[in-house]
Amino acid sequence: MPRSLLLLLLLAACSEPQPQQIHLSNSSFEGTPAAGSTPDGWTNCGDRGESPTDIQPGFFGVSLPAAEGRTYLSMVVRETGKLEGLSQALPTPMKPGVEHSLWLSLAQSDSFSSPALNLEGKLKTADFSHSVVLRLYGGMNPCERRELLAQTPVIGHREWKPYLLKWQPSAAHTHLMLETFYDTTRVQSYNGHILVDHLSEISIK
Repeated sequence: MPRSLLLLLLLAACSEPQPQQIHLSNSSFEGTPAAGSTPDGWTNCGDRGESPTDIQPGFFGVSLPAAEGRTYLSMVVRETGKLEGLSQALPTPMKPGVEHSLWLSLAQSDSFSSPALNLEGKLKTADFSHSVVLRLYGGMNPCERRELLAQTPVIGHREWKPYLLKWQPSAAHTHLMLETFYDTTRVQSYNGHILVDHLSEISIK
């Protein structure tokens, strides 16, 4: 191949738009394992009066090794209708109308039992082993659900699996929020959990 043609091909490849990325702080939720603890780099968005997320493993019967690093996040939904979530400010805003994508690893624990208030307001040990989904929101402030960006399927498997979430935001959101939600095929609120680890950078096409 002539050197001039090779040079033109290299220049063309370099001139093609490259995917941009938004870096997430502490995207694998590293920290000291603890119940009711928010990892560094994230802000607790849970309901008032309820405990935050947990840095696992080692609590409530959770023993699954991390998908990446040493620790990960467990998040619950409650039969009282209260959810768990967290958010962080992005170093650069999202781009409206452009495809964004993010990989993450999700699983469930074989067992998950935790003290919780029941519908009568009594504190009892409850079974949180039921399956839930994870939702991603965009906003302009911490914990703001201005726009539902993406949602996972119902997660019920006991081993880590990677998931790719894609969305096109309608605004230049400056914050990303993760929040649990119920399996909407079920009629009533219930206790359940999800394990979250190894978020990638947000890629922008």
